[in-house]
Amino acid sequence: MKLTLALFFLFSFSSPFFSLTNLKERIPTQSGEYVYYRDYSFTNETYVGIILFNSTTVSLRYFSPDVAEGAKDIELFVTLKEDAKGIEIAGERFRNPLNPADSPKANYLHTFLYDVFELRQSVNSRITENTLRHAATMEAFGGEVTVIFDSFVPIFNLRRILASGGKSVLELVAMGQVLDENDPSFSAFKGINLPKAPKGTKLDSKPAEQKVDGGFFTLSLPQDWVANPGLPNCWLLGNDGVINVDYITGDMPNDYTPFEFFCRLMLRNDMESSTDLSKILMRKDGTSLFLVQDRMLLPDGKLTRNFTSIRKIDKSTFAIMNCVILASTYEANSEYFDGIVNSFKVKNR
Repeated sequence: MKLTLALFFLFSFSSPFFSLTNLKERIPTQSGEYVYYRDYSFTNETYVGIILFNSTTVSLRYFSPDVAEGAKDIELFVTLKEDAKGIEIAGERFRNPLNPADSPKANYLHTFLYDVFELRQSVNSRITENTLRHAATMEAFGGEVTVIFDSFVPIFNLRRILASGGKSVLELVAMGQVLDENDPSFSAFKGINLPKAPKGTKLDSKPAEQKVDGGFFTLSLPQDWVANPGLPNCWLLGNDGVINVDYITGDMPNDYTPFEFFCRLMLRNDMESSTDLSKILMRKDGTSLFLVQDRMLLPDGKLTRNFTSIRKIDKSTFAIMNCVILASTYEANSEYFDGIVNSFKVKNR
């Protein structure tokens, strides 16, 4: 995976980008970007999603795979008034005719849009690269809640809502982007169910380490990792793992940071793989970002453990290490792989 400054501009400007009317975003939401949340206020497994087409047009979707009562799938297209101070619906239509028995679920989509928009608008000036915790009252979730915003999340920057006892009542589970009008990924979403990694094989031995000096970084690799002749700073462990190190340099568009940008880029679901965003590990500060996620490869369903480490070299240069391991191999040799990932260091200028 070759990561260069050109990729930043490709991601930022290849598609039209918008913010929902009256909202200010650090990273613009591109047309077609979407998010899905698990709503734990329902007894049955329930998801609510929203996709943004432009600053006044969105689609909301309610989906519940309830086996006993039958799956419920309701999608509502909404047009908003552009000159409204808050949020005001100018028009709407359902993808499919609405069963009158499902009217409460359709009303839920309206309530979700109004409530979350109002929450996000109330913190317009407070969204930064850092996670924001905001106290609020939401009757739908039992009264007093803590709302967690993160700038890498598209549309509303909403990542999680916690009840007064600290338990998640609404939680981000997926985000992505439809590529064109024929891309079904938003309307076909049916939840995230990552498979359990099968039992892996213990590596036969612990070969001697090689100290890799890439000029702007160092890395300790066992000698059973083989350099990829087609890519600089890329090593393979047979079919079980790959490590790639690269760097980007230049000023970020719109003043957002590489850490915010890469969170959005690396955590997206796409046609090749998916992840459960409620289960990722993320550590970030002003000089580094560390992400760990399990991703299911499509269509074969294999599970990988993905590590991404981004380190600041100087004011406008950042090193990126990406390590992808078959989850079964990682589980059987976690100490071995953790040692490799933790050995990644950058040379500050």
